[in-house]
Amino acid sequence: MLLRAQEIRELIRDARGGSVPDYVARALRDRYMEPYEEDAVEIAELLGDLVETARLRIEENGIEPLHDEHGRPPKLPKRERQSVANLAMLMATRSAALLFAERREEALEIAREGLAWGRTAQDHEQLALGLIALYAIYERLGRWGEQREAIVQAYEEARACRNVKVLIDSLLPLISFLIEAMELDEAERLNNEVQTILRDDLTLEDRHSYHAVSLSHAARIARYRGREAESILGFREALRWADAALYPLTRCSILSHLGSSYIMLNQHRQCIECQRELVEIADAIGIDKLRSLAYMNLAETHQRLEEYEQAMELLDHAERYGAGGPWEQISWIMLRRAELLIPLQRSEEAAVLCRQIIESAREVPRIRRLYIALCMLGQIEEQCLRYESALEYYHRAVGETESDRSKYFVAAQLGIARMFHALEQYDEALATLDSIVFREATPPAREIQALRLRAAIAEDLGDLRTVIDCERRAASIEQELLARKSEQSLRSARIMLETDLLEREAELERERRRRLERELASAVVALGDTRHAVAAEKRLRDAIGQSTGTSGYAMTAAVHDVLHAFSSGAHSQETVHHYLSKVEKDFLLRLRQRYPGITRSQERLCGLLRAGLDFKVIGSLLGLQPEGLKALRKRLRRQLGLEPETALEKFLAEF
Repeated sequence: MLLRAQEIRELIRDARGGSVPDYVARALRDRYMEPYEEDAVEIAELLGDLVETARLRIEENGIEPLHDEHGRPPKLPKRERQSVANLAMLMATRSAALLFAERREEALEIAREGLAWGRTAQDHEQLALGLIALYAIYERLGRWGEQREAIVQAYEEARACRNVKVLIDSLLPLISFLIEAMELDEAERLNNEVQTILRDDLTLEDRHSYHAVSLSHAARIARYRGREAESILGFREALRWADAALYPLTRCSILSHLGSSYIMLNQHRQCIECQRELVEIADAIGIDKLRSLAYMNLAETHQRLEEYEQAMELLDHAERYGAGGPWEQISWIMLRRAELLIPLQRSEEAAVLCRQIIESAREVPRIRRLYIALCMLGQIEEQCLRYESALEYYHRAVGETESDRSKYFVAAQLGIARMFHALEQYDEALATLDSIVFREATPPAREIQALRLRAAIAEDLGDLRTVIDCERRAASIEQELLARKSEQSLRSARIMLETDLLEREAELERERRRRLERELASAVVALGDTRHAVAAEKRLRDAIGQSTGTSGYAMTAAVHDVLHAFSSGAHSQETVHHYLSKVEKDFLLRLRQRYPGITRSQERLCGLLRAGLDFKVIGSLLGLQPEGLKALRKRLRRQLGLEPETALEKFLAEF
């Protein structure tokens, strides 16, 4: 859940009687540290005032932060130790707000001071939370070694504090880091640990959110191991758990990963569907930075499909929402626009954008946008037959990519060789071609371009043997590339077919479970006699034993509770509702979230209809005559905002 400035203001207003910093800190311990956009600046300011107040009060008592992690912390009374831990909590959250406000160095300084106060308080939980915040800062700063150290330490501190929520909060980013580092076995082991911990006492909202992220991690591991069908299915399953209203950022992350999987399989239309939903979520929660990124990614996919006009419109949206964002994001939008302008025959406009990027990047050497812009300017000048100017831009691009033998480095070198050839400086052109190192990551098309250029130079020099040799090698690579593309297309089609089959099997399993739940609900209604309870329990146990996963466990516990309730003479109406709330608590939670004005009787009717009970049985359980039940149904339909043609039972079954 996102942290908003309005919530901080409300917490400050509610803490009239006691210590405001302590009150706010205690409330923040149960929140995710994900402030965003314009709220981040205001949250940083609000928490900054609270931090100063808390720090002055603590320092007046002669307490100083313990900056050396190997030092001995002072012996503090319990109350003062808690105040120090609260100060550390405020600093951790403020550092997260500063990070999202793009004040990275200040965020790093505050996070480190927060850790020092956490050590002073000897609070493992707070140390874990502070290290998680520090990990996010190192990640944004690209400091890989310190990033790893911070999240490993966070996990160790979280294990010592015995707080399940904090432990999972440290595990999930650690797993993500290990996946990126390709340490897949360890990532899978820790992800299995998360699934085990999820059975402990957590709120339903936390359980669903963590389960969604864990499923997403498992899908990423499957993707890196070449199990694409399993990966796509895993991401789709994760989306079922990540409700857009409750966990918007989690769902956005999963959609982004799923879209990347589709791109790898050349399934661009499916990727566009993911990106459109991502845009809808970003629009709904009003995060401009996320909106801008979502529109930019959607534009890039349309660009791949050569739908340039549509991509340009999407970039207009990205630019509008990203106008106040960091330079890195704004420059990336400008670069995408320049790339689109070239095939639209608007090269001069593209050149203006590239020059703006180069001018703005003077203080940031060797960044990818800079050498892409230089290469693009070289191409524009080359198209206009201004070879001397193009050569200069290509040389500058190579100078910016000296330490990065990437595809852009090769593209710049090829540009230099082409310009030397156009200027009839053949020796320099051949020397440049000889210096190019083709690696596995280099696109085969670049090697084909190099061979064709070498053939053209040889033809100008009258060396027909070299011309034939280069053309043969280029044709061989082209043939191999075509075969590879054909094989990839077949493989992609096979994977998508396999994914659809697995999806159907999963849906059949879900339907089987829903049917079993309805049967159990009917059985619960029938269990009005304690004498039949023992035999019924055995039958129910056998039925549940064939089900797998958390649903089976939930039903087992629910049935035991219901049998106990019957044996103690509970009223059948309350017993059935108790059963339904146990088995379908996620349904009832989502229902209350979506329709906060729903009444207790309407909620019961929803549960009984979803369970598939007979109309007469429902009326009996609710103590209503047919006319009263019809009136209740009518009020429920109005509350849910259903159209006349929408069946109530179908809506509830699919909700």
